[in-house]
Amino acid sequence: MFPMYNSLFRVFVDSLPSDYFNHFKNLQIDDPTAIYSPAYLSFLKDYFTLNIPKEYEKQSGFYRVRNFKSYRLQKSKIELKGEVKNVIT
Repeated sequence: MFPMYNSLFRVFVDSLPSDYFNHFKNLQIDDPTAIYSPAYLSFLKDYFTLNIPKEYEKQSGFYRVRNFKSYRLQKSKIELKGEVKNVIT
């Protein structure tokens, strides 16, 4: 979440390398063995927020929260399956 936080509040001026999130391409995020781990659920929340549309970042309050949650839900429905999908969605 820190890269997104930094894009909003500019804690650091420098930017991330373009390949910074490439390690997620080979990561299996759908892990039924971790389904009841708070760390795993927190990871999924952050993971599905990675590519949030820029227009959502400019919103505030209720609309921002609603759009973030809706976006994460739609992404999770696409990328998850089975028991993990049932718990998350």
